[in-house]
Amino acid sequence: MFIVATVYSVYYSRKLKETVNDKSSELISNEILHVVVPEIFSPIIAGAVYFYSWRKSMPKKASQANKYSWIIIGIFVFFGIIWNSLTGNSY
Repeated sequence: MFIVATVYSVYYSRKLKETVNDKSSELISNEILHVVVPEIFSPIIAGAVYFYSWRKSMPKKASQANKYSWIIIGIFVFFGIIWNSLTGNSY
């Protein structure tokens, strides 16, 4: 799933970059779905792909995609800590 998410994020970042007319707009609901789903499976790589491919041409969209990536990473870390404390694993 990691590889599929990475490939899709590269594909979608290029597709959106070519088709968007309003470069100063934010992500709309359909675009948010296309950004967040790959970031769930590969938050660091997909977030970086979206941010660095859009940062000059669509800075608001890049910023939003980066924000979603960090939120997903934070959620994963939070649930990892909870899981560790519930299972009794200590490192």
